[in-house]
Amino acid sequence: MRIVEVIAGFGAGGAETLLKNLSIGFESRNNEVLVVIIDQFSDDITEINKINELHENGIKVVSLERKPSENNLKMVFKIRKLLNEFKPNIVHIHSLLGAYYFLPFSFFSKIKFVQTIHNTKIYDKLIHKLFYQFIFKIKYKTIYCSEESRISLKNHVGEGIVIDNGIPIHPNKNIREQILDEYKIPKESCIILNVGRISVQKNQISLIKLIERLNEEFENQNFQLLLCGMNYNDTYYAELLKNIDTSPLKKNIHYIGVKNDVNHLMFSSDLFISSSIHEGLPITVLEAINAGTPIVLSPINEHLNVFSSVDGCYFPDENSVESYVDLFKKQKGIFSHDKEELISKRQAIIDKYHINTTVTKHLEYFKKI
Repeated sequence: MRIVEVIAGFGAGGAETLLKNLSIGFESRNNEVLVVIIDQFSDDITEINKINELHENGIKVVSLERKPSENNLKMVFKIRKLLNEFKPNIVHIHSLLGAYYFLPFSFFSKIKFVQTIHNTKIYDKLIHKLFYQFIFKIKYKTIYCSEESRISLKNHVGEGIVIDNGIPIHPNKNIREQILDEYKIPKESCIILNVGRISVQKNQISLIKLIERLNEEFENQNFQLLLCGMNYNDTYYAELLKNIDTSPLKKNIHYIGVKNDVNHLMFSSDLFISSSIHEGLPITVLEAINAGTPIVLSPINEHLNVFSSVDGCYFPDENSVESYVDLFKKQKGIFSHDKEELISKRQAIIDKYHINTTVTKHLEYFKKI
């Protein structure tokens, strides 16, 4: 098969990581893959590294070079030229922007168009909802990244199949000494890691207050927070920086931006935490599971329905600072897990969400539609 994988931009993020891993998996099974980025190439280090990894696996990456003021008609001509030259069997879309721009071609070609839904909430504006509810469903087949995503959105997006996200298994490297040195963290500290784009959805500001409260409640421990992820230089990011700067414990809170060694960060931290208010099937949690790191997750259905039976995974009663504090008080052994032992206990879920399974299910579906 010839498969075009489409996304708006190619920086840090679960959808971007999945697209990269799927593309490599498809190519390794004798399919020809072309990755298309709607926006201009950027100097983001995660985008550069993803593109380099794709190139190393024989996969071409092209940009449609969309600018903020780009003429839509001009984009249509670019896409038409690309499809005429590559002649794909499948166009697999991972973003709302990609769905808009490729929509006209779904009506006038024999190509099969598939969209993957990566969340349980995918639109903020009425126009977006209307497109999903009445237009996209006419020509796009839908893959949901999790059962919870399908349940949440099937009435608006339409019926589709569930293919769970997956990740490759990476070797884990201990870089704790490097972390302590780089961020000037005292040696006996408890390092709590959060990974995700800086956004209202990920709710990182609440974690700043949590670190303050934990250091109040547990005077004999020094809790440090690492916030890892892309920012979009928006009002939420500005508010996050303000909260860090005005915190009485700002020396304990570190926004470290985008990193390429996330699995090593996971393995070298004492705890992974997610305070998200909604999710799809978060790849960062799968990576934390693979790293053998204890995990604390917000009690949203997207987390509970997938990870509630995972060893070393904990949930507060509510997604509130005080509820997290109560959890830490009750779960005295939360930091006493042996990571290699946790990895062994988690082997079944690690196998279930391996990228090889995800690739197989996608290819089987593409052949059927």
